[in-house]
Amino acid sequence: MMLKHRRYLLLIIVILLINSCVYIPTPEHGVGVVPDEAMNFLVPGETTRADVILRFGDPIQRLEEDRFFLYHWKLIDGYIIAWGGMGAPTEDLNYLCMEFTHENLLKRWKHFEGGFWFNHPEKQIMEWMKDKELTPK
Repeated sequence: MMLKHRRYLLLIIVILLINSCVYIPTPEHGVGVVPDEAMNFLVPGETTRADVILRFGDPIQRLEEDRFFLYHWKLIDGYIIAWGGMGAPTEDLNYLCMEFTHENLLKRWKHFEGGFWFNHPEKQIMEWMKDKELTPK
């Protein structure tokens, strides 16, 4: 009788292990990542548009005749393993947004972070671009 209970217990444990999810953290990595230290390079009123392009390359988007630059990357900080070995990375979307003056100087910049499946920062970016109060004169 005791052996029968052990088999059921073992079966339940195996089913739970097969059907559960496991998160495996990794060091943060991704393609085109702009590290926080590199953002210290951005000094409003001093950094030029050419400096930015030389440092970070061409932006993924240029808006309003190069007034705004947007850089984008996905930062992977781990993997979720589920259903018997199928895995997927956990990703955070990142955007580095910059505004330039007509004299090609950096006016302001902001780093936006959001989840891959939720909390996308697109609305925040658009509000930031439209907000004239944040723009130094």
